[in-house]
Amino acid sequence: MSQTGIKLTKIRKPGVDIFIAIRGGEEVGHLKLYAYNGQPYVKFVRTDSARREGIATKLYMKAAVSACRDYGQPLESDVERSLYSHQFWVKQVTKGRAHCVQEVRPRHPANPAAMANGRGGCLRYRMNDCEIRDLRGPQPRRHR
Repeated sequence: MSQTGIKLTKIRKPGVDIFIAIRGGEEVGHLKLYAYNGQPYVKFVRTDSARREGIATKLYMKAAVSACRDYGQPLESDVERSLYSHQFWVKQVTKGRAHCVQEVRPRHPANPAAMANGRGGCLRYRMNDCEIRDLRGPQPRRHR
């Protein structure tokens, strides 16, 4: 159990690994990891709590480690992402941990909560490698 009281478990089903975040005996989020032609990608992330608790980041971290261990490949995003998922991947690019695999014409749905293919101009993101220690990490240093 972590300092926030979150316990992560993994359930393997045919074709999908499901990572579940549990706090106080209740599920507070989950992530679904699929693989297409041996490339693992996150298809779905959901959390019940308010943002900024780090639950989704913990789920992504667990999935990234599993992707490397079980598939020998860095984790990728799905082509269809929510705004929150897109923000997670942009943060990883900013921190030098991920990159855009394929750029596309930017899509910005009228409803920010809607899923969108190629949100923000990137069809898919991929972690740079399997040397993942912590997806939170320090912010980039600002030059004064």
